[in-house]
Amino acid sequence: MVHDRKTRQTIGGGRNAGAAVASGEYLLFMDADVFIPNINEFFQQTLERFEKDRGLCGLTVFLKVLPEHVTLSDKMFFGLVNRVYQFYNNVLHLGMASGEFQMVRASAFKQVNGFNGALVVGEDNDLFGRLSKVGRTWVETGLFVMHTSRRAHNVGWAKLLSLWAINLVYNKVIRRSFSKEWKVIR
Repeated sequence: MVHDRKTRQTIGGGRNAGAAVASGEYLLFMDADVFIPNINEFFQQTLERFEKDRGLCGLTVFLKVLPEHVTLSDKMFFGLVNRVYQFYNNVLHLGMASGEFQMVRASAFKQVNGFNGALVVGEDNDLFGRLSKVGRTWVETGLFVMHTSRRAHNVGWAKLLSLWAINLVYNKVIRRSFSKEWKVIR
């Protein structure tokens, strides 16, 4: 599917377009810089989790930075983020996940009308928050994906964390993003 509009497509808009042409019981959304170690075993476990828990509508996993890119700041931040996501999903049942990896039951995705395509930032957390209202969301703590952390390394952790925080508040309170654009970083 090609984006041919004059306005820039949001991440959620692109993911919705992909979901619209996908078939199957599950949808997988992940960032381009994500690597899944032991991929066959990984997906065997995720599918078993969905099959075991018919009320599960969204699953995510722990995030790690690739060894050749990881910094001490990455380890500290993602260690904290992983536990926050685990607490929000597995304990509070409120739903929260980042876009590095989200596996969603297709029927639940349709039920909540997919990603909010108007959000420039935070479409990932927004989706899991809405999914948690129609079923369970879960962090599978025994699994992880690896990524480059290129945005944090490019813009700096302080700026990135402040942008995430401001956008989270905007998304929750006024249902739109603070950021007007989320620039591609390669």
